[in-house]
Amino acid sequence: MDDKEFKNEIKKGLVGGYLLYGDEEYLKKYYLKEAVESVVGRDDAFSAFNTVTIEDDAYSAAALEDALSTVPMMAEKVCVVCNVRLSSLKEKEKKDFCDVLSSYDKSSAATLLVVCPQGTFDAGNVKKNRPSPLYKTLSKYIAPVEFAYRTAPTLKNWVRRHFEKEGLYADDSVLSYIVETSGPDMFTLGSDTEKLICYTASKGEKSVTLDAARRLCSDNGASDAFAMTNAIVSGDRAAALEALKEAKEKRLKAPYVLSKITGDFANMLTVALYMSSGMTKSEIASETGLHEFRVSRYMDAARKTDTAALKAALDRCREADVSIKTSGVDYMALERLLCTMPSKKVARSLR
Repeated sequence: MDDKEFKNEIKKGLVGGYLLYGDEEYLKKYYLKEAVESVVGRDDAFSAFNTVTIEDDAYSAAALEDALSTVPMMAEKVCVVCNVRLSSLKEKEKKDFCDVLSSYDKSSAATLLVVCPQGTFDAGNVKKNRPSPLYKTLSKYIAPVEFAYRTAPTLKNWVRRHFEKEGLYADDSVLSYIVETSGPDMFTLGSDTEKLICYTASKGEKSVTLDAARRLCSDNGASDAFAMTNAIVSGDRAAALEALKEAKEKRLKAPYVLSKITGDFANMLTVALYMSSGMTKSEIASETGLHEFRVSRYMDAARKTDTAALKAALDRCREADVSIKTSGVDYMALERLLCTMPSKKVARSLR
């Protein structure tokens, strides 16, 4: 299930165990709190006594087994929160974990919430019916709940609502810039939104400006590289060099920048091929595992060129990679890469 379905489960009353995993930590933390309070109560005198938390550095199968046998104090239920990095467990430890769950009685007094931080549980490709072996095993005993990144339109509306709550306005272009720059992580996005609210209020203004967003939003590390990629595709050599200059001023390492550019071209080529076969944005996102927000950016960029041009660009990225690794020229190799790309008049003929 997803977080919306989990929200409904909380309203109905949680029964048994749940596995909370996925990239979106903000929503995971929020709904974990809601889930715990639905079981043991909110600010109840005994709620703390009836909540058993196992931190990931203290996890063991024995600790989990003991927690599940906890007797409620002046209440009907206890809530066991088990933080565990499943991907870091050895095979025997995973087996022990599954063994404990296999003996877990869902009708017992204990409601179990297994929480995996971002990147610590490989679910496989559930949407394509190709779950990982561990996912399939765990699904027999507890219900998986995925907390995925929200789409760009959803995030823009989320930021807009925060602004409106404070009596502020931001047009769509500003909201798009904020989401694109800060990235899909709602902790980062929320922090940047708060900074913009405070900054705009301190100026006595009612509109959040693009200039303010450029000053205050935290770069998620992808915008500089994508700006270069997009400029290369568009044949705008000046814009590409300006983006490279900004990356250099931020002291981003040349191999890192090149890896981002190469990754963008590879993703763009993949998306272009899927587009040519008639696949929609959501279908491409499902097939590639890319966030729909990124897919939409690649689709927009891919429409400006053809697959042959993208393949040629990837070849030049490979040449730049060889130069960096063999001669240590770093940013000189990137400058050469950008300067040898065709300008606007011949941008569609990278061959």
